[in-house]
Amino acid sequence: MPIASLIICWLLLGAPEAAAQPGAADAYQAGLACFERLDYACAVDLLTAASYAAHGSDRDRWCDIHRKLAESQLALGRPDRAVEAFERLLSRVPDYRIDRPGTSPKILDALERARRELLEPPPSLPPSGGVDPAEARARTEARARPLVLSLTGGAEFLVGEDSRLLEIGSALDLGLSYRYAPGWVLGGGLRWTSHALTRGGASVHLVGGFAGGGPSFTIGPVRLSGLIGLGAARFFVPGQDGKTALFVPLRLGVDFELVDRIWLGIGFSPSWLLSFGAFDSSLTFDLSAGLAVGL
Repeated sequence: MPIASLIICWLLLGAPEAAAQPGAADAYQAGLACFERLDYACAVDLLTAASYAAHGSDRDRWCDIHRKLAESQLALGRPDRAVEAFERLLSRVPDYRIDRPGTSPKILDALERARRELLEPPPSLPPSGGVDPAEARARTEARARPLVLSLTGGAEFLVGEDSRLLEIGSALDLGLSYRYAPGWVLGGGLRWTSHALTRGGASVHLVGGFAGGGPSFTIGPVRLSGLIGLGAARFFVPGQDGKTALFVPLRLGVDFELVDRIWLGIGFSPSWLLSFGAFDSSLTFDLSAGLAVGL
């Protein structure tokens, strides 16, 4: 009778527990069971063990182990560990994607962060130590888009005697700049303006070009820039002789990044013209807006 009682107790107590843990010797299956029960700490322990034993396993099992390991780490509030799990997954399956609708953005973000960290090697540090983060960002931007092509248009105003002879005119500028160092650019451009005579009749046109340089700083999506140039311009009334002048523009601008490498900007540009021969000078300034594209 005592032996029969022990057998009954074993059946009632031991057998259900064994049935609740099928395949306990297989860390992968046991880890999946913990994951399904939302016991993420248990899942991390068992799936980590399974990952070290899965190097020779098939691709699907490797992906499933590390996907569920990453999700478990996220559930435990360990995003960096989740990224590490995805990095191990991508090291063997670099084209891995999650296409299941409704996937948590946290999981997708961890996967993309792991992909970026694998594709972008850390920048080398100088012998003296670390790099200032702002300088590193500027260097990265200089490498990524050193050339910027811009097209702006606006209104040009005149100062002094010229303002009594000519109406407020229109201005169009085509520019190209090159970032040769963090915070500094070289650039140039072509300019066209047109002003109607106050007494009516024909208009005065100007065509010119310039080259110069100046500072340029990026703060988040905003870029601040300044450029002083030196060039030549030709102003004339159609059908009549014109004059050539020294052209000295100062360009100040603020650009806002709309999407990657495309900016919408506004600018303020005083300019000085010194005509050759008579040495008459004119001072103008314009307010403009336009688009710029990083090349």
